[in-house]
Amino acid sequence: MAERGLLTADGLTGRAMRDRDPVVALWCAAQLWASGGDVARLLGSARARVRAFAVDQAADDQLGRDTLRGLLADRSGAVRAAARWRWTRRWDDLGQVYRDMLAAGGPPRQVAAALYGLGEDGDGALPAVAVLFLAHPSPAVRRAAARAVGRHGAADDLVGWLAPLLQDESAKVVAEALRYLRGYALPPGVLAGLDTAGTTRSRRIALSIRQRLGPWSRVHADLVAVNGEDLDLARAARTDLLTWLHHDAGTTYGRPDAGQAAQIAALLGTGMLTDKQRREVAFVAGLRLDRG
Repeated sequence: MAERGLLTADGLTGRAMRDRDPVVALWCAAQLWASGGDVARLLGSARARVRAFAVDQAADDQLGRDTLRGLLADRSGAVRAAARWRWTRRWDDLGQVYRDMLAAGGPPRQVAAALYGLGEDGDGALPAVAVLFLAHPSPAVRRAAARAVGRHGAADDLVGWLAPLLQDESAKVVAEALRYLRGYALPPGVLAGLDTAGTTRSRRIALSIRQRLGPWSRVHADLVAVNGEDLDLARAARTDLLTWLHHDAGTTYGRPDAGQAAQIAALLGTGMLTDKQRREVAFVAGLRLDRG
């Protein structure tokens, strides 16, 4: 159609606004801009890549403060990045714009976008401003707040702020919190609370945390799950244990302490492991198993 001159400005605009294929939509936007068309109309496109392109290419007089302020809270990170670049070229104190959005409230989508924008801008108000939104009713806002806190919070504070989110009803919020808590020692009550919750998800989260507390905590946690009543969790733990055995055991230095060694030895009798696998784990751990 382009080669035959069949694509009018309106046709290109329509495709750029609504085409299901993002590649086609962006190509139409580029063709519209190259032919001198009005790309500012594409700021409302359903395709994020097209909106970002329009922010990049629109003239300054087409991007007033109010228009750019709305784009700073776009659901797409690419659009927010383009809008931040255009804003900072003309005006100062981008962080204040986002802080004003948070103070004004508004729909959860806008609040979440403002939190993401603050984090992407590296604003000095973080993490204090974001902490206030960790208990927001919207899962989308809690997830955005967790990311802002996780990226900008001090190590000494992260556990206290993010650990409560491990029991959040939203899997995405839990995953965001876990992303920043891995490698930190959590208070015993956190894991105990996940165990007590007794749901499939809480057990998986607890296992995931224990698997990252060190090689012998990982082995012990996997063996506990392998011997448990949750068959799906047992299979996942067995897979992780065999992954450790085949890929990580050879570079695992040191032995479990006396308490861990006794617990691991007691748990190695599971029927889900072959005798060979049991003895390989015991060898790396420095344990002697009864052949009888």
